[in-house]
Amino acid sequence: MRKDISIPEVSGVKVAAILENDETLEDKVWTVYLINQNKSDLETVLIVSEGNSETQKTSTLRKKIDILPAQSIAKIEFLQDELLAFENKFKVSYFLNHTLYHKDFIFEANSISEKQATQLQLIDKIGVLAQ
Repeated sequence: MRKDISIPEVSGVKVAAILENDETLEDKVWTVYLINQNKSDLETVLIVSEGNSETQKTSTLRKKIDILPAQSIAKIEFLQDELLAFENKFKVSYFLNHTLYHKDFIFEANSISEKQATQLQLIDKIGVLAQ
């Protein structure tokens, strides 16, 4: 039964959009990162991302990270400027100490912007954290 399933609360894991210079494009781009602040590695990390607006939907992207070491970050994807007006959802599942965790991290539409960006002490960069 559903009431018998224990779902642990996610802590120490964040998703952030960071504005970075891209030398290839010679422009600034928003890059999404997964941040592991835990003192243990995350294992078998699965990330499913998608964006939605009132009239459009992006394709679904999937990414697997075998191990995300403790106190580290991993690049997930770049967000094109057109997608910043979408609600962008990152569904993250992983094992930590043999326990399965899951959380949906959401960037509301238009929440990723230079106006909303703040100093992220987690990785010492300017960016926006997902809710």
